[in-house]
Amino acid sequence: MLLESAGGPDRALRAWRIRGGAARTFGSLILSLCTLLVGLGGSLLYQAFAYPLTADAAQVLLGSVALALSLLLLFFLLYSRRPHGSSRC
Repeated sequence: MLLESAGGPDRALRAWRIRGGAARTFGSLILSLCTLLVGLGGSLLYQAFAYPLTADAAQVLLGSVALALSLLLLFFLLYSRRPHGSSRC
């Protein structure tokens, strides 16, 4: 059989599942979304700090949420590309 390897068919299918993860599939989209969210969040927070009399709470909240979401997506992208067996110490 074509998919069978030295470890058997289960091992070969598992290798294909590992290669086709979300980070490999959607990595470039996640990275561009992170860039967009950092720009949006930074712009909103800059305007809120530069012009505090015209800023409202929604602008600060939306800017903070955009920055937090972009950092969360970036962490997911970096963490999911790391091999599963390695650990940070």
